Amino acid sequence: LVQLKVALEETEEVLTRALNNVVRRPGQVPASGVTADLGVPVAAILGAWENDDMARLNDEYECALRPPEVREVEVLSEQLDVSVCWRYHIESTLTKLDALIACTHPCERQALVEAVHGMLGEALCYRAGATAPAGRKILAISRANHFLGRRKQVDIANLLLKNPNQAMQAPLGMGKSSVIVPLLVDGLSDGVRCAWTMC
Repeated sequence: LVQLKVALEETEEVLTRALNNVVRRPGQVPASGVTADLGVPVAAILGAWENDDMARLNDEYECALRPPEVREVEVLSEQLDVSVCWRYHIESTLTKLDALIACTHPCERQALVEAVHGMLGEALCYRAGATAPAGRKILAISRANHFLGRRKQVDIANLLLKNPNQAMQAPLGMGKSSVIVPLLVDGLSDGVRCAWTMC
């Protein structure tokens, strides 16, 4: 797992460099008087991709991206977002393994073993090449909150979004507070009203 985490970090560096090579904005190097292209923040690039608004890069950063470059940025952004989510998942699994090693209580050990077993069998809850912003939003929430959204978690969140007044009980390690709640808050937010959650 540690080797996989290092490989993903290296992949992220390569993808970030590739994004910075494609998405440039004209500008002047501060305090030098020299004109040079400047990089656009990766967070801005990923935000534009996740919201299906690549034109924002041209509007806000004056990148002058042509359609082939926009497509290249979309592919690189997707690969980077997926890589980051998997790295966070591996880091979480390693943290659970560390906790398992230090744990002495049999019930807690059993719960940790089940959680790690479930984490090792997870699949990314995102279809590669998804064009719908909802699919990209799951990646954005996962990356922002340092987790990998699991299919069961997304299903629970969707069920609760259909009927926000219902209550559900889920087992230990399901990610109720750290995963399902952020998904619900994003799903319930509308830019006008505040979403309150009680855990």
